[in-house]
Parts: sequence; C-alpha cells; structure tokens
Amino acid sequence: MKVADAERGLADAVQAVLDRLDGVTANEVEDCRREWAAVVGATEEERRICEFAASLGIDPFDPEDLTEELEDAFRKLA
Repeated sequence: MKVADAERGLADAVQAVLDRLDGVTANEVEDCRREWAAVVGATEEERRICEFAASLGIDPFDPEDLTEELEDAFRKLA
C-alpha cells in the first residue's frame, strides 16, 4: 500500500464520520469539523509546517502549542 492510498483511506473515513454526524451541533463535533476543514484546505507550506511541528511533538492545530513565533521559525525552515 502506498502512503497516498493510506492518506486517502483515512480522509474517506474521517469524512464518512463527519457525514454521519450531520446535524449534530456538539462543540466537539464542530471543533472536529473546523480542524478537518483546516487539514483539507492546507497549503503545501502549511502541510510542511504541520509535519515539522508534529515531528517535534507539537500539536499544529493548538495555538498554545504552536505559537506564532514557532510557526514563523518553522516557516523559515520549511
């Protein structure tokens, strides 16, 4: 199996779960929808920054974890 196939499978699974939650307005579901939209809509540069942050154990979607200062530093490295 190729990495792209695994990524596509995971993306399909996440989307299927979100589709099943259509109409549910719990905060956790809304957070998941917002974060998934950010993942799907990320630019190539944003993906590289997220991968770099994650490789260091930093949650790229938590502004307390990935501060603007860190993001700027990673952007210079990406």
